[in-house]
Amino acid sequence: MLNETEINPKRERTELIINNVYTLPVMPEVLSNVLTLINNERTTTSELSKEISKDQSLVVKILSIANSPYYGLQKIVSSIDFAIMILGYTELQSIVTALAILELLKNKSDKYLDQKEFYIHSYLTGLLSKRIAYDLGYVDSDKAFIAGFIHDIGISIIHRFMHSSFVHIYEEVQQNNTPVLEAEKQILGMTHEEVAKFLLNKWNLPDAISNAVNFHHTPSNSSIDKYLPTLVHLADYLIYKTFGDKYYWDKDLTFDTKVLDVFRFNSVEDVDNFINNYVLTLIEQANELGVKIEAN
Repeated sequence: MLNETEINPKRERTELIINNVYTLPVMPEVLSNVLTLINNERTTTSELSKEISKDQSLVVKILSIANSPYYGLQKIVSSIDFAIMILGYTELQSIVTALAILELLKNKSDKYLDQKEFYIHSYLTGLLSKRIAYDLGYVDSDKAFIAGFIHDIGISIIHRFMHSSFVHIYEEVQQNNTPVLEAEKQILGMTHEEVAKFLLNKWNLPDAISNAVNFHHTPSNSSIDKYLPTLVHLADYLIYKTFGDKYYWDKDLTFDTKVLDVFRFNSVEDVDNFINNYVLTLIEQANELGVKIEAN
């Protein structure tokens, strides 16, 4: 285990790299234009639909998210016009924001990180966070979707901009069975949660979202809000319990028992009983995305 004297220089070097990352990604033009239109109260549905339709991959992603069982819509959303009408601008902004952030940091797949698997994991966590938030009456369920969708964005940042360190972390985890967060701390001086928070703050995302991302493994450590980090933590834990080591970066995930009272759970068994309500739908959604796997 490294002490603080060893960690601090590594952390400073990592922060310097992230500072440079801030200037590198350029948001795809369509995504940027869509967010600009959404933020303009004079924008019409027709204008917004026309801009989104310029990017068919964006159309497909928005429709697939809108039609997810976790959104609970009663009608099939078959067009962008209908999606805008049903979802509303606020919800659409959440979806496009999350997609834009993932797009900014997208990298080529390699043996260390499969981008499709990473996207699916992110997507499912976002949807689960959204649905659980809705079921529990959380008023900012749109924030739950974004926070869940980008909760592991720090992994993508490390993979793209600190690739040699990512390889080192991967090998440390696989060869020595070192917990992922511990390996990151050893090599970078900070975890992927902290890496993400550092960049999200520079991008001026809401504090609630960057805080949830920063504490999605240990929501009990959050001092400003435990509800949103716990929502994301719960969704992430459900995916781990369902798919096990499918997503290796969560292989050491355990439920943070210090936040049991946030949702009035008495034990981890209560948590497991609660998430069982979502397992079958999660598997169906994963299968639709090409993740052919049975529950543990």
